[in-house]
Amino acid sequence: MNAPPAMKGASLALAAASGLLMTAAFPRLQWAWAAWVALLPLLSALREVGAAAAFRIGMTAGLCHALTLVYWVVPTMVNFGGLPYFVAVPILVLLAAYLALYWGAFAALLPGLGRKPLHLWAVIPFLWVALEYGRTHLFSGFPWATIRWIAG
Repeated sequence: MNAPPAMKGASLALAAASGLLMTAAFPRLQWAWAAWVALLPLLSALREVGAAAAFRIGMTAGLCHALTLVYWVVPTMVNFGGLPYFVAVPILVLLAAYLALYWGAFAALLPGLGRKPLHLWAVIPFLWVALEYGRTHLFSGFPWATIRWIAG
């Protein structure tokens, strides 16, 4: 289904809002309440889209979240690894893209799980936790910044 450009822009803005809200729940701001509502804009953006569009929207949310949450990787690589910024920044972008894949997978799988709200509300937490578990353990894992961090 092709959405008009304004709808695409609105979907991407909602996705970005989700990513930024999720970041707000983590240390620096530590607005734990934001984790409870962070996925709502993303879920709103995913209404009436197919899996491919949902993946792109999810990737947008994931990139916004990862880039604003693990930004510290660049100064760490520069200050302690001796890398120049022109090497460290692309590494951050690649790491953020990898982390965003999980958000993209989450978003892409939702249209296939049905459109009934009650059904989705039952499935969404399990899907999210399964993907975070996978991210924590696959390819040697990246256990930082999971929802569990917020809960303590």
